[in-house]
Amino acid sequence: MFPRIAQLGLLTLALATLSFAQSERGLIAGTVTDQSGAAVPSAEVVVVNTSTNATFKVTASSTGEFSAPNLIPGAYRVTVSATGFKRVVQQNVIVAASSSVRLELQLQIGQVSEQIEVIGNAASVQTDTAKVSTQVQNKLVDELPLVVAGSMRSPFNLVAVAAEARGDGQRLSLGGGQAASWDATLDGHSVGTNRSGDTAEAALNTPSVEGLTEFSVDTNGFKAEYGQAGGGVMTFASKSGTNDIHGTVYNFLRNDAMDARGFFAARRSVYRQNDFGGTFSGPVRIPKVYDGRNKTFFFVAYEGFRNRVGANDVILSVPTPEMYRGDFRNWVDQANRVIPVYDPSTTRPNPNGSGNIRDVFPNNQIPTNRFSRTSSAIAGFGSTVAPNRGFAPGTSG
Repeated sequence: MFPRIAQLGLLTLALATLSFAQSERGLIAGTVTDQSGAAVPSAEVVVVNTSTNATFKVTASSTGEFSAPNLIPGAYRVTVSATGFKRVVQQNVIVAASSSVRLELQLQIGQVSEQIEVIGNAASVQTDTAKVSTQVQNKLVDELPLVVAGSMRSPFNLVAVAAEARGDGQRLSLGGGQAASWDATLDGHSVGTNRSGDTAEAALNTPSVEGLTEFSVDTNGFKAEYGQAGGGVMTFASKSGTNDIHGTVYNFLRNDAMDARGFFAARRSVYRQNDFGGTFSGPVRIPKVYDGRNKTFFFVAYEGFRNRVGANDVILSVPTPEMYRGDFRNWVDQANRVIPVYDPSTTRPNPNGSGNIRDVFPNNQIPTNRFSRTSSAIAGFGSTVAPNRGFAPGTSG
């Protein structure tokens, strides 16, 4: 299989700016109130991605409501300030793929220069939508074991952790829907093929598992844009570079040197499989020309697959050399009784009952002049597949 380059081409520039809404994006919404529970209108809400420092500013409405949409999955810091109130900072707000997070932020009377910092995860229960969703975030994507058995790892293997998923390949179904009726997107773009839903083919349109940051499986109440999906939708989000330089190298190895010999095998078969690759990411920087920190990032992922498998030892029955010459005198069953070979040209109605009868070839030998030209040519290869075990003639080889 050809090596797979994750992301768009060899190099993907991830711009930390607002773009058109995409299905893998999330949002942070909420309400700003004072200590009495009254709405605080026109409060300034600043949402910052802690990995890239990408900043989004919104203003609360007259009822204190705010919404920061189109956020890439990741960790955020939310700061709320208003005249006459202390500034509130909510740390570690996690936005998952295709999800929304709701915050209830309460301001206390004081100077804006004073600050209240809230440390801890925001509530992950979604009250803005009624959809049923399983979200798998970056830590699990990186650490979940995937079996490497004869083919490259597939992002769709991760979907098995969702309780709503059943089967694989063309048999995969979500949320009790029909097999192969699901939909899947990567960064807002469909990864389906023109054939019936098959995860093996759809995987060719996705990056390496190392290039994914997280994904979600929605099985009920998903958006109307997925109206063609039956049962559920898988939403994958790719990784992006950050202000720090990161890199990984991996090799999932299987080698016959570490295998035991099969009980019936004379020796170990060759089995050398390598699923290898690496990732590299960071800010785009050109010395004295451009500094892309907080603005422009890159992420590159490469995955290669090599699989060398030898033939397995198998015990089979093969014709003996004399059989290729039409001699079946030694062809016997397990009770050492000769197995008769009938002459088809002697087929005739049974005078003593129903059906037909035939005569056995004399001495259980087929005359060579009865061989067709094709059979004669094939019979010439008989000596190359001679029995190599000491069983009864014509029974095992």
